[in-house]
Amino acid sequence: MPCPAKSLVVYEPAQGLVTDVFPCEDGHAQERALLGSVLATVAADDLWIADRNFCTARFCVRWTRAGLLRYSPTSGVAL
Repeated sequence: MPCPAKSLVVYEPAQGLVTDVFPCEDGHAQERALLGSVLATVAADDLWIADRNFCTARFCVRWTRAGLLRYSPTSGVAL
């Protein structure tokens, strides 16, 4: 019986296309396990809409340094 897997997918609504896929062999892993790979693709002028699974200090700091982050003050992340 094959093990489950999952992917984190980057979708660009303006283009109507999936522009990046980050596969993970461990279907039980959280999306946070893939953040290192995602961080390598973050660039200026990107707009990322993400849920609470992306609100790690490392991820938020990286986006803030790039000038890309707008976050909720109630998130508990101090930048």
